Amino acid sequence: MNLESLVQQLPNLRAEAKRWREQETEAARKAEGYEEIIRGVENVIGTPAAVAVANAPVPEVAIEDGAPSLRGIGAVRRAVLEHPGRIWKAKEIHAELERRGWISPGAGHPLRGTEAAINRLWKRGELDRVDAGRYRATDQMRGKSEED
Repeated sequence: MNLESLVQQLPNLRAEAKRWREQETEAARKAEGYEEIIRGVENVIGTPAAVAVANAPVPEVAIEDGAPSLRGIGAVRRAVLEHPGRIWKAKEIHAELERRGWISPGAGHPLRGTEAAINRLWKRGELDRVDAGRYRATDQMRGKSEED
């Protein structure tokens, strides 16, 4: 493919990216609505043991080639905490995870996985969103690392 044909494809690529971002935003909105309903029901009935087990966090460490490798929020937390005052872009965090070999080689959309982990940490109060797409560790995150 030559440069001219690539340039001609840009509008299609932009439209496709926009469509996926809109779906992502809509899915996140729906998931948050369901999670709010779940929290409300659990507040009324309490969280049964079976529900607590089903909602147990996914392990943050994977074993590949016999060696442990951080994944998800564990990987993001570790990378961010090494420079806790730094303001990070999602792509910078992702690049750091790639550099460390903490991105699963089989991931279909690895950057989206990193963005999802960042979003979970933000919702937990462990990351501050200091600007659009820019994050920094909170005191809560720094406190968690001292507990570990």
